[in-house]
Amino acid sequence: MDKIDFFRDIYGQKIIRENLSKAIVTNRIHHAYLFEGKKGSGRKAIVYEFMKIINCTNRKEDEGYCGSCRECKNLSSMKSENILFLHPEKSELTSAEIKLFEDELELSGKKKGYFSFTPSGRFITINKVKGIKDFTKLFSVDGKSRFIIIDMAERMNKEAQNSLLKILEEPPKGFFFFLITESKELLLPTIISRCNTIEFGNIENRELERYLIDNNYEVSQKAIELSSGSITSLEYLGSEKGKTIISKVSEYIEILNNTTPPETVLALDRFILNSKEEKLEVDLIIEILIETINEICRDSIKKGNYQLGKKYSEITNNLISMLKRNINPRLLFLNHYLSYREEKKIAK
Repeated sequence: MDKIDFFRDIYGQKIIRENLSKAIVTNRIHHAYLFEGKKGSGRKAIVYEFMKIINCTNRKEDEGYCGSCRECKNLSSMKSENILFLHPEKSELTSAEIKLFEDELELSGKKKGYFSFTPSGRFITINKVKGIKDFTKLFSVDGKSRFIIIDMAERMNKEAQNSLLKILEEPPKGFFFFLITESKELLLPTIISRCNTIEFGNIENRELERYLIDNNYEVSQKAIELSSGSITSLEYLGSEKGKTIISKVSEYIEILNNTTPPETVLALDRFILNSKEEKLEVDLIIEILIETINEICRDSIKKGNYQLGKKYSEITNNLISMLKRNINPRLLFLNHYLSYREEKKIAK
């Protein structure tokens, strides 16, 4: 007999879907969940599905949400009064920033959670968390469950985290908390201990391909390979900037593998100059490096050399850290090349 799976619009994450479906059927739902994983792995998508499954007016015991009742429609558009959504924002927002957030919230509903928000601030502050206390004082007029979603939860400052901890220590009845993060290590251990932590892995390529078909997207096979199991990355790599990154990844791997000094210096100069002429920002160059090392690591692991892949990752992470500090990119890239070649030589 097949296991129950209510999460019909989710790509990949089969075990997570089945485990959460079982928790719903057996009424063993935790009051607070911590979803850790990269952007585009389906963390918010699971939350959006979960809300509809719990609050659907017409849901049958062995089926998911209907999608047509009033609550399903309100939750799908993210306009339900039963949702409080927090992410990093400035203390005071302009009317344009408020409109942008409202538009993004609605778009995230249409994209069923496969969407990354644009934060207007660096942190989630204590004032935002105090809004949770106000929200929990108000029960749903229709008796439905209510949901608090904290996106980029690792961006809560210390005061905000301590305030949230007090709420989680005595969770209000009828409310569910979802903390979405890429780095749970940045959260207080006491917060983590009060949540059911679920780690989201990469989405399999066949599921990425299914997503593309379902949503009428067309991207190259290279984009699928470089997406590292993320729908967000997949869509980005299908854009014009993404196509530039794919081209640059191939160019940089060619430099790493198939040039020798002094030719390497000239090739790196051309790479940096062309990047500037194409107006690639530092963030985009960093993305190129991340995708480059992901491809190299995958190739090393396929060949059974896990340690070499790990070493490549370490030297590239060091380069990325230095780039963020605005150190001369020419020297950094040359040093990265030399370190890469040295590790490759040792591995042989």
